Amino acid sequence: MTRKLEFSDLTPRLEAAFWSRVHVSVDGCWLWQGTRNPHGYGVYQPWIRGLQRLCGAHRLAFMLTYGPIPDGQCVCHTCDTPACVRPGHLWLGTPADNWDDMRQKGRHRGAPGTRNQGAKIDRHTADMIRADYARGKLSQAVLGEIYGLSQPQISVVIRRAAWSD
Repeated sequence: MTRKLEFSDLTPRLEAAFWSRVHVSVDGCWLWQGTRNPHGYGVYQPWIRGLQRLCGAHRLAFMLTYGPIPDGQCVCHTCDTPACVRPGHLWLGTPADNWDDMRQKGRHRGAPGTRNQGAKIDRHTADMIRADYARGKLSQAVLGEIYGLSQPQISVVIRRAAWSD
């Protein structure tokens, strides 16, 4: 059984074990060397009183340095490095603050157009896809083959859920 790690669970032994898994840099990020989730964030899972606890490494670094994290607060990164646990790179904010920070820096997957690092097409190609579809001669699946996209991606472009004006 796994339970969320609480501030009351922290001990000097747990703190020493945690910091032993951190690569400390004099002028940059302090990178977590333990387990990471698929998004690159460090994960710490100590055993306390016979139960495994679970905590984001950046959240634990914040708690060890500054104290408890208030309910409803996120620990955000100024450096935008998910594996960073350097306390000076961490700040508290609401989920809305975290989203605003991501949007302002163009880091979220929903970034529009070519500001999205994962964009597979540009605005001109989106316009061509819409024009080809409007002629009524090609299906979304065929357009996907022509433009190297999946049918659902073509649908998103046609419906203007992506690459909207």
